[in-house]
Amino acid sequence: MNDENTMRKTGNHDWRRFDALADAEVHKAALEDPDAQPLTDEALAGMKPVPRARTLRRALGLTQEEFAERYHIPIGTLRDWEQARTEPDQPARAYLTAIAHDPEGVRAAVEHRWDVSPQREGVAATSTLETALHRLIPNEVRTFAKLEYGDPYHFDRWANDNADTLCLYYWFMARDGVKKNKKRVPVSEIRAALRQLLEGRVKRETFRKICPVTEAAGPCGFAVVGRIFVELGIAVYSGRRDGFKLSDANKARKLLDG
Repeated sequence: MNDENTMRKTGNHDWRRFDALADAEVHKAALEDPDAQPLTDEALAGMKPVPRARTLRRALGLTQEEFAERYHIPIGTLRDWEQARTEPDQPARAYLTAIAHDPEGVRAAVEHRWDVSPQREGVAATSTLETALHRLIPNEVRTFAKLEYGDPYHFDRWANDNADTLCLYYWFMARDGVKKNKKRVPVSEIRAALRQLLEGRVKRETFRKICPVTEAAGPCGFAVVGRIFVELGIAVYSGRRDGFKLSDANKARKLLDG
């Protein structure tokens, strides 16, 4: 057997016969193969692409928690991207592209950026918790999901209230769909809720007692504080009965003690 026969005839396939076919014959044969049919528009619509964030994270050999912490992406946002619940917007896609091209360079740049204590509305952060909150909101998080369903709550501003207490102000639409209801969450009450979280979880009944200003807005205040804890990567929502459960005690303790 010469070299040509060895190269062109392998197994049960004689590739010389294939080479002899015209393009139209190759196309016709492919269409007649039941195991190699082209995808229909309906089939394509039903297919979910692998989220870029997941592909990138796995290529870097990082867990979700490691990737989120390294590149300062809220863990809840990353999980939503990877599970295709939401899509990264244009700035987020650009950020992921930059990470893919230079992961160490972006890491160094991000770490340098967050070394500077930010200010909001002329109010400087004075603790580890406040610094973490200002880094997160509104740079990365501007909305807070409700506990069950409905339009989210929206970040408004950081500012001191009439008692000169630093507060996170947020708003949501009234039932008339026109008026904006504005509420506030004192950082001191976020800290109180964080202390309770370190006991294992924060339930609504406990929250009512330790966060009276926030609770005055009803269940929305509990939802906002809990969602902040989720975005900080220290809690998960366990339902109405169990509230928000501690997920990372070390990180939560650093926020409280720093």
